[in-house]
Amino acid sequence: MTRCTASTTDFFSDLEPTYVYLNQEENYHEASQYLKIHHANDAIWLNEGTSHKLARRSDIRFITELKWLKGNEIFYGARYDIPSKGIFYARRSLERLEKLVSACGSFRVVEDTEVILKEEGVGDHGGNVLGMIRELKESGSANLRDLVTIVERRQFRLHKIILAVVSSDFRVLTTETLLDSTAGILNLD
Repeated sequence: MTRCTASTTDFFSDLEPTYVYLNQEENYHEASQYLKIHHANDAIWLNEGTSHKLARRSDIRFITELKWLKGNEIFYGARYDIPSKGIFYARRSLERLEKLVSACGSFRVVEDTEVILKEEGVGDHGGNVLGMIRELKESGSANLRDLVTIVERRQFRLHKIILAVVSSDFRVLTTETLLDSTAGILNLD
């Protein structure tokens, strides 16, 4: 492995134009073939803000602290990361390079998706929310209950969010130190 001896400023000043050059129509095919063959399993894509802003940093160790990804760890079409799956959305430094990065393994999450919303007026919204809560309660949604409250040695499985919405006292109790947050237990004995 060859160690880069360029200064941080030179490195970042050159990185973005290199990405743009490789992404150009006349260079794309050859560049994508080369990258797939030689760097398919390498974290060569800087997934941060623009590299021009990064060029102002002078600490060479800073380069290794940035988010460098493999092509197959990058996706387009959404604005959230899924770290548990090892995939991250394309940040500003990669937005314009979708064609090239896609050829190196990235993918698009959402394409031509049509969202169909249920027709609902402002006046209906509260009733719809309460109706959905009622449906969840009647379906025995024990897996959604995130709080065990102990009162007179009896345990009740409850929903923190519902308690916090309907009672200012419970709002305080579920957000303050009386709640063992790691276990989800509120002991009122």
